[in-house]
Amino acid sequence: MVMKGIAKTLFLVFAWFFLSSVFSPRQPIYVKITFYSIAREKMKRTSRYKRPIFDTKGKVIKAVDSAFYQRLKIEGTGILSDGRMVQYIKTRAGIPRYTVVKDTPLGVRNIVLKPYRSVAVDPREIPFKSRLYIPAFNGKKLPDGKVHDGFFYAHDRGSAIKGKHIDIFVRKRKEIRHFRDVAAKKRLKCYIYP
Repeated sequence: MVMKGIAKTLFLVFAWFFLSSVFSPRQPIYVKITFYSIAREKMKRTSRYKRPIFDTKGKVIKAVDSAFYQRLKIEGTGILSDGRMVQYIKTRAGIPRYTVVKDTPLGVRNIVLKPYRSVAVDPREIPFKSRLYIPAFNGKKLPDGKVHDGFFYAHDRGSAIKGKHIDIFVRKRKEIRHFRDVAAKKRLKCYIYP
């Protein structure tokens, strides 16, 4: 009888620790916020196409102007003037390699990136697939008229994302203006849910 009581107590203690670690956030951290979007190639009559974009096998996908090439390197995903979407895969011999994707960019482990929900993180600081709550975004109006609830998901990583830095995915660069007041702050409180 006593053993059953001890076993039941141990089970309840274990269940409480397990559930509190799964559903409770860690202590808040303060993160730097930036935004990333899909680069778009604009067809210019006077532009000179001189930078090739290579696929993973080393074949040229398309030659583009230098400005778009640099923006594509920063953002990781771009839409070419012919409508195809390309996404960074890896660097081989110092040259970035891309692949053509269907309609939507993919994050780590081929997770579809969702605007205003997916974020790029440093996995040493914030584990992939973590749910993040940033109170400063709660109640912010989105471009489609909906209201943000402050929750984001760690679905991506970026070469410039180091430490306590979160890069929020948006479809178009001009959509950042909806978050200008929040983004102007140096550091924001962020809760990480495993």
